[in-house]
Amino acid sequence: MRRIPASLAAVGLIAFGLVGCSSATSADSCTREGGGEDITGLIEVSDTGAVAQTAPIYVDELSYGDIVEGDGEPITTGQQVASYDVSLFDGATGQSRGTTGARGAENAPAESLAGFVTAVPALQEALECARDGSQVVVAVPADDIPEEAATSLQLTEGSSAVFVFDFYRVYPARADGAPQFNDRPGMPSVVRDPDGRPGVVIPSSDPPAELAVETLLKGDGDEVAEGDSVIVNYTGLTWADKSVFDSSWTSSPTVLDLDSVVPGFRDALIGKTVGSQVLVVIPPDQGYSDQDQTGIPAGSTLVFVVDILGIDTSAPAVTTQ
Repeated sequence: MRRIPASLAAVGLIAFGLVGCSSATSADSCTREGGGEDITGLIEVSDTGAVAQTAPIYVDELSYGDIVEGDGEPITTGQQVASYDVSLFDGATGQSRGTTGARGAENAPAESLAGFVTAVPALQEALECARDGSQVVVAVPADDIPEEAATSLQLTEGSSAVFVFDFYRVYPARADGAPQFNDRPGMPSVVRDPDGRPGVVIPSSDPPAELAVETLLKGDGDEVAEGDSVIVNYTGLTWADKSVFDSSWTSSPTVLDLDSVVPGFRDALIGKTVGSQVLVVIPPDQGYSDQDQTGIPAGSTLVFVVDILGIDTSAPAVTTQ
């Protein structure tokens, strides 16, 4: 996990457990314009990448703009995963309230924006359609900062909060591969909402006795290899109960180390490509076997629909104060 200063960590703690669904903008329709006052000239970036606020920033409305405008994958939901750094300032004093410690594309881990967006909801509008490669400054007026967030961030009373985001890599919100034909009998069927969220219909027949994998959408990205950390959206069900026991779609995409998941899940993803959506049926001996898990009875056959959004290749991050 990313190590961050205490003030920024507090934002994440406020948000934990509160993240829900948000509206999604189509990547194809994303257009980016600034909002409110032009504050980009009040942020100074040194040759080493250090960020500083050069004058007090008082705003009565949400104000944001791109210091650097990227041209890669856009942010379309407040729960999207990206590799990024954040610097936070007290708008009234210009004093730093914390900076994430990665400071560079090669170090910044992949993680969801959900903690920041849930703690300070105005950030969702300010970041919408910002793209991979962008540096974005956002000033949130005091009236739009929840009291708990303002206290944890130690903002001057009545002060705006100023965020500077450096987006090194933005991962898509859903699989975008080409539809594939599958005709294996006895497999679950999958339908997708417009935002990509899968619905799964499990047949009344007995489940496959062996690991069964179908590629529903085939992406053209990198292949997943053994030991990778993959960014995924997933929905998991038990065959017998035909009920969902877990889904990242209710919170945000997840970064999974393939060495830490059940064997059937790992084996199903190895060799698949980024951008793919995969249907997996995992027999008990490649799942949790005879062990009960939360929402999963012992001996369960598991069903997963997995969107492979990316591979996290970042190095461990460090903390700066």
